[in-house]
Amino acid sequence: MPAANGLMSSLTPPDAQGELQGAASSLNALGMIIGPLIMSGTLFTFSRQDAPVPFAGAAFLLAALLTALAFLPFLRGVAANRSALPTAVP
Repeated sequence: MPAANGLMSSLTPPDAQGELQGAASSLNALGMIIGPLIMSGTLFTFSRQDAPVPFAGAAFLLAALLTALAFLPFLRGVAANRSALPTAVP
């Protein structure tokens, strides 16, 4: 997460840094609340004896899909702000 925070911070004007960090912290906290509820429910549903499809790795698959889904708007934002990205110094 530190690399993503650094990238977001470099693309945000100085007068909006507080809003950015507040929004990032809020989303992180929300994920810490909702994530365990969803993942434990998924694990319970797919690992019990009478599961519709017995697949104990369903929670990990769901986590991978959600991560990929969350990465798409990130890539879109980076593409839209590519000119504002700092250049790497060799």
